[in-house]
Amino acid sequence: MTACDIDFDLVFREDEFRHRFLSGEDENSAFSAMELSAKTVLSLNSWCPPTVETYVAAYCPPIVAVFLYKFDTQHPLTFEDKDGFPEWIWVVVGDLPPICSLYEPLKDGLDALRYWVAAYQTWLERFDAGLSLEELTFLDVPEDAEHGEMLRGRVEFLLKHFLYNERPPLFPGLPFHLK
Repeated sequence: MTACDIDFDLVFREDEFRHRFLSGEDENSAFSAMELSAKTVLSLNSWCPPTVETYVAAYCPPIVAVFLYKFDTQHPLTFEDKDGFPEWIWVVVGDLPPICSLYEPLKDGLDALRYWVAAYQTWLERFDAGLSLEELTFLDVPEDAEHGEMLRGRVEFLLKHFLYNERPPLFPGLPFHLK
């Protein structure tokens, strides 16, 4: 993914987001915890180079946050991928299993959330049908009925309150009408 694929009018640099949308120590602390969660998701991957820029596309604590990170393209890890290492990565975290989107051409936080929903809907469809989940090992969900139902609830919640909502409350950069 390149910078030209991203709608930078719909994301905020981390410092600008903090200044415009957060007030007080409690809100900043909650935001820092969610951002740390996103950075932890990245750090658990040995292929992941350091990040040099952080953007916020969505933030609704503790439910969901969508971050956009720019990689250090001068880091040796970025040269190991012969097909070219992407410069940007989207990370979705919150009270739901996290997901990273490295090679998907997502333009904004809604696209990142749609990607999350589509990936976990696929997991649920395969789980419900008793099919192998091996090709979805990048999705961190225990393969049991209890976790499947929890995941189903999160998918339905995100669809109802954010993706089917004309103006999702957690995406401050979006225009008023999405349709």
